[in-house]
Amino acid sequence: MTQLAESAGITKAAISQFEKGITAPKYQTLLQLALVTGKDITFFYTPIERDYSEESPVFFRSFDTKSMKSQQIALVKKNYISDIIKYIFSKIRERKVDIPDDIYIEDPLDITEEDFTEIDALALRLRDHWDIGEDPIINLAYLFENKGIICSSLSLPDKIDAFSVNIRLKNSTIIHPMIIFDEDSSYYRQRFDIAHELGHIILHSMVGVEEFRENLQFFEKQSNRFASAFLLPIRKFMQTVMSTSINAILDLKKKWDVSMAAIIRRMLDLNLIDQNRYTNLNIELSKHKWRRVEPFDLEHDKERTYFLSKAFEFIINNNLDTITSITGKLGFSQKMLGTLSGNASIFKIDDKITSIDYSFSKS
Repeated sequence: MTQLAESAGITKAAISQFEKGITAPKYQTLLQLALVTGKDITFFYTPIERDYSEESPVFFRSFDTKSMKSQQIALVKKNYISDIIKYIFSKIRERKVDIPDDIYIEDPLDITEEDFTEIDALALRLRDHWDIGEDPIINLAYLFENKGIICSSLSLPDKIDAFSVNIRLKNSTIIHPMIIFDEDSSYYRQRFDIAHELGHIILHSMVGVEEFRENLQFFEKQSNRFASAFLLPIRKFMQTVMSTSINAILDLKKKWDVSMAAIIRRMLDLNLIDQNRYTNLNIELSKHKWRRVEPFDLEHDKERTYFLSKAFEFIINNNLDTITSITGKLGFSQKMLGTLSGNASIFKIDDKITSIDYSFSKS
């Protein structure tokens, strides 16, 4: 409230009165609030159904009080993407999700650390089902979206690298997994985070909030193992490990598009190195000051998403709706919709929208 008051140039007391319904803001004040929040002015006038009861809980990696503000900000952004998804599927046919039912785990506590090879097997089964072999994956978000998992790259608050949620529209049987990851993270961090969230979707979708809180660290280990197994499939990865020197690991990073830290951990998990070598390799990373920023981290392009962007293009190109109508229905400014959809050019009225070859179906 304090930050909003300072940004909008009004008092904190005035905002409190607006929120409590004691007084109504003047039109000029609404314009200023719309400007600083990225909303269209219609956001404050148009009733929008925001019923998220059809969604699964969002599981964050920390539940301490210091991260609560960041979680609240992330949840608001999740709600924005949920609004967009529900709008899109009101215009086009819902997409099916290509994850076999028998891959989801009913009780992840049955998989102990001694049984983590079961998680490796799950990752391989999903790769086999998707017919992608065991080679490195070039664009992970693109692959996931082609399989019906909706991905969104947004600027997330501190302490939150990524999170996931399952969405089901009213009167629909299709459950849409959604992964939101930080656009400011490095390419290699993004890839691991995206795969990690897929691990949560497959391993922990049937877990309640309290159970997740109680077993947070263990479930994080499970998802980390899934991410490693999916990005570095055991057979092909082991064939490429010719040395455990730091330079050889750097070469593996270039080949697999996975961070050196994750590669070193995978080596330990597969018994390619012992605990002593694992510790020494991490010491070497620290000596090179590669614990926070590794080589190539600042050079590589980020992971790219496409579904939200292409869906809006399809809707507009096929005259299913107009830009003005979309901003009015969702209550977001064109600039904000451009940010949320991942393609700012779509919502510039003067820009000509190019044709696309992705096939959608009208609802």
